[in-house]
Amino acid sequence: GLFEASQTVTREEWRAYFDTLQLAQHYPGVLGLGFLRQLRATEIGEYETEQRRQGLGAFHVWPPGIRDSYSAVTYIEPLNELTEVAFGYDMASSPGRQAAMIAARDSGQVRMSGPVTLLHASHQPARRGMLIFMPVYRPLLPGAGVGARRDALVGYVYSASVAEELLVGLLGGGTGDISLRVDDIND
Repeated sequence: GLFEASQTVTREEWRAYFDTLQLAQHYPGVLGLGFLRQLRATEIGEYETEQRRQGLGAFHVWPPGIRDSYSAVTYIEPLNELTEVAFGYDMASSPGRQAAMIAARDSGQVRMSGPVTLLHASHQPARRGMLIFMPVYRPLLPGAGVGARRDALVGYVYSASVAEELLVGLLGGGTGDISLRVDDIND
C-alpha cells in the first residue's frame, strides 16, 4: 500500500511506515521488514551511486556475479546489527530465495521461501529462517498476465523470520502441549 500511495518511497517514509506496524509487538520472531529493488545489470552502477548519495556510503550490490536480473536490499527495518548486513544483498543470487521471488512475481501474490540461512554479521551465529516476498509493480491493468507483471516489477517487500521464534511469539510465549510440524512441499 505504501508503494501504491507514493511515487517514490524514501528511506524516512519506509522507517515511519515500519514504526506504525509495531511488528515486534504483534509478530515476535519477525527479524525485519525490507524492500528489494529489482535491477538490470545496466542499472547497478547508477543505483549504487544514488544510494550512496542518500547516506549509504558503502552501498554496493553483492555478491558479485552475472545474473539475468538483480534485486538489491534497499530498505530494511529495524536497522540494527542483525539487519544492516543485508544492504545491497542480491537475493536473486540464492536459488531458494530466487524461487520464492519468481513465484511471487509471476502470481502477483505473497510467497514464502523454504528454509534459508539468514544473513548475519561474521561474529554472529548463522540462523535458519524463512523469507516472505510480496511483489511491487508499476501500475497494471486489471487482469494483467504474467508477462505484464514481469515487465512492471519494481521490486519486493519482504520479511525475514525465524519460524520457531515466530510461532512461540504468536502462541503467547508458551506452547503447552502443542506439537507442531511444518513441511516444505514443492509442487
